[in-house]
Amino acid sequence: MMMITVCLMCTMCNQDDEFEDETFNSDELRILKISEGDRTLTGGDAGVSAFGLELTVVFSHPVSQSVTDALVLSNSGSFTAGFDDTNSILTLVVNTLEYETVYELSLPAGTYGLDNESSAESYNLSFSTSPFVTPNVSLTTSANSVNEGESVTITAILSESTTEDVTVSLSFNGSAVAGTDFNPATADITISALEESSSITLTTTDDMDVEGQENIVVEVESLINAQEATDQQLSIDIVDNDLATNLVLKGVLALEWTTSGNNGGKAVHLKAIADIPDLSVYSIGVAIHGSIKWGRHFAGQGRCNT
Repeated sequence: MMMITVCLMCTMCNQDDEFEDETFNSDELRILKISEGDRTLTGGDAGVSAFGLELTVVFSHPVSQSVTDALVLSNSGSFTAGFDDTNSILTLVVNTLEYETVYELSLPAGTYGLDNESSAESYNLSFSTSPFVTPNVSLTTSANSVNEGESVTITAILSESTTEDVTVSLSFNGSAVAGTDFNPATADITISALEESSSITLTTTDDMDVEGQENIVVEVESLINAQEATDQQLSIDIVDNDLATNLVLKGVLALEWTTSGNNGGKAVHLKAIADIPDLSVYSIGVAIHGSIKWGRHFAGQGRCNT
């Protein structure tokens, strides 16, 4: 009869679970196993995860909801609990713990079984959390080249999340000038605890100046709660959308073809300030009250200093 009872108890647990051979009364409620993933905790274990910790508690019998109220994690530790279909396996999702701190999970003696099975003795399991591991930071960009007036995203990524906020302070170098050629929302990227990345936006200035291509060099200036495994540097080109022109408007002239003044007209004075291989890329238009009324492309081959 005792052998049959023991077999029935074992079938309520996961078939892959292994326990030491022992004999106990069928009315005695026991915690058979507590594990973190594939690791069985036996008491005094070190290096248990400080965050993202899930503990699996295997009971000898199906237990009631009252067991979740009786379980206590020391040092103000807290958790949420959920049962499997058999009510004999309890999963504890533990809220963030302190690094390198000793905790104890305890269950007082009492009646917690669905059929009033009781534990005659209290249960206590101690463990200590892992030390803080400084994550590595890397920088990425959404684009390596943008036109004036466009934006680009700078993202800081951690090699692993941490319970501490991470601050990545950036420096901006290169030929482009911060505050003139582009405007960063901030020079700091803050990655909140338990997150693995965060971003800021750089918005380039669409001005009227002919500047040619400019460059922004983004580097890590300082870090809090993170480190650079390798130097991080991003290079972003700003493409100038203001075209230089070798043909300039010198003036508009009023003309009179006869001495009577009845045959007047207008002339436009243009000057080429450098050799122009193809005049057809230029055009001229007339606007009245903001609306273009007339326009024409030039034709012909190159001209020089007319």
